[in-house]
Order: sequence, then structure tokens, then C-alpha cells
Amino acid sequence: MDEAHEILLSSLKSSGVSLPVGVSSIKDSSSAALVSICAQSLRLILDSEPSSFPTSLPAATAERFKICAELAAAIKSLGYGEELGFHQFLYPSDEESYKLVRFLVERLSKESSEGKKVDTIRNAAEHSLTEKRMKLEHTFYSEQPEVQEKLIQLKEIEEEIEATLTEISKREAEHLDLLAEFEEQPKLPCRKSYIERITEITKNSRKLDADIKQILKETRELQLESNLIQERLHRTHAVVDETIFREAKKDAVGRQAYRLLTSIHDNFQQIADAILATDRARREAAAQEAKLAALSSRRFDITKLQADLDSIRKENELLEQKCHKSLPIS
Repeated sequence: MDEAHEILLSSLKSSGVSLPVGVSSIKDSSSAALVSICAQSLRLILDSEPSSFPTSLPAATAERFKICAELAAAIKSLGYGEELGFHQFLYPSDEESYKLVRFLVERLSKESSEGKKVDTIRNAAEHSLTEKRMKLEHTFYSEQPEVQEKLIQLKEIEEEIEATLTEISKREAEHLDLLAEFEEQPKLPCRKSYIERITEITKNSRKLDADIKQILKETRELQLESNLIQERLHRTHAVVDETIFREAKKDAVGRQAYRLLTSIHDNFQQIADAILATDRARREAAAQEAKLAALSSRRFDITKLQADLDSIRKENELLEQKCHKSLPIS
């Protein structure tokens, strides 16, 4: 693996990427070194301006997140198939950094070889055409000197043609820009698809209305049944309570039975409340477990995340202090 890392670094140097100080291997590279390498590689691949991809991370945490997200988007647009986001730059791992740099080296090699091939072909063609033109002009001038004036006129016509072609190219570029802007505009669906969509929505709406009505009907029936059972239970409890209460006035056994009935009623209510509370607690526990599982699946460095959070809080406090100082005192 160390040899593979050395080959990658050597390829980066030969492609024109300046390695940060202290970088001798892709593994264990800092986030700043990884950002510098990726930014320089993107400049070479896309042939973009130096300001488009900064090679160093700013002090502000929010700006670091923004720059890393832009780098990730640019690399994804080149066809990078692995998962890539700002956290791969701010919290890099050895494996992800190796895959990322290897992809950029492959793209640099491809762009470099294709560019050299095109330059060679173009230079050879230009050289050959120049020689042929010089020979033809020399022969033409020596055999027919009287056409010198016509040649001058021809050159003037060529200049006019060149100016016209330049104007045409300019207009074509403007046309392409307008066409690209037009294609980026949101396209309205055709009338047929729009009608089909409305029909489908109407069908789904009717089905949903029918389902809602059925659910409401079943809910009312269940509510009615529940009310009847509760009323029956209340009446039964009232009758039993009244009967045992009358018996309680007569002897000690009746009084004991009345106390037991009251205790049973209270215990039943406590059990019902406990069941409801237990069910609610289970649902909350399931929700918290789902959140915990989602958090556990993320491969973030908690220490670095906490440091970034503290940095953002400090920046917010400084901004609030500046805002308070700039406000006029009434």
C-alpha cells in the first residue's frame, strides 16, 4: 500500500500538482492537505481559474463546509462513483482519501495524454499547411506577377470573411448560451400527461375519501360500543357499590366487602393508567432507538464535530457582539 501511495504522489507531481509541505503519503493526510491536492487537480482537469477552487481552508468553520461541499460536487460531476460529501474532506479516512486521489490521478493522466495527442496532430498539420502555402505562393508569384493586385484584393476579402466568421461564431455562442438557459427553465408537462395526472389524482382522492369514510364509520361504531360498555360498567359498579354499601351498614363483613370493592376499583384504574403509560414509553423508546441507530450509522469523529460546533458558536457570539455594538443606543 505504501508503494501505491508513492506512485500516486509521483503521478500528482508529474501532472503539475504541488504537494503540501510534509505530505509523504496519502494515508494520514490532513484535511488541509487533501483539500489542496483536490483543488489543484480540479483546476488542471477543468482548466479553470485559480479562484474557482481555493487550495487552503479558511478559519471560519461555515466557509470550510462550503468550500468542501463545492469540491465534492465538482468531483462528483467528473464521474466519481463513491459516496462523497464535505465530511470526506474535513474528516478524511485513509481508504476514502486513497480512492479519491486515485480517481483524480486517473483523470489527470487521461486529460494530459489526450491534450498532448491533439497538440501534436495540430502542430504537424499547421506546419505542413504552412510549407505548402509558402511553396504555392512562391510559384504563383514567379509565374504570374500580374495577379499581385488580385492577390491583395483576395487577402482583403479573406479578412472580411474572417471578420464575418468571427461574428458568426460570436452569435452562435450567444445562441448556445440562450439555448442552455432555455433548457434549464422548468419544462411544463404536456396537456395529455397533465390530464392523466389530474385523473389519477381524482381517482386516488375518491379512493382516499372512501377509505376515510369507512375509517370514520368504524371509529364511530367502536366509540359507540366503547360508550355502551363504559355506561354498562358504570351502572354495574353503581349497583354493586350501592348494594354493598347498604350491606356495610348492617355488619362488619359488609363493610369489609365495601372496602375491598373500593380498593379493586382504584387498583383497576391504576393498572389501566400503568398500561397506557407503558405503551407510551415503549413507543418513545422505539423512536429513540431508531434515532440512535441512524446516528450510529454515521462515521463522524465526535471530537472534531464538537470542535467545529464550538467554533461556530464562538463565531456567532462575535457576530452578535458586533451587531450589538453597531446598533444605536436609544
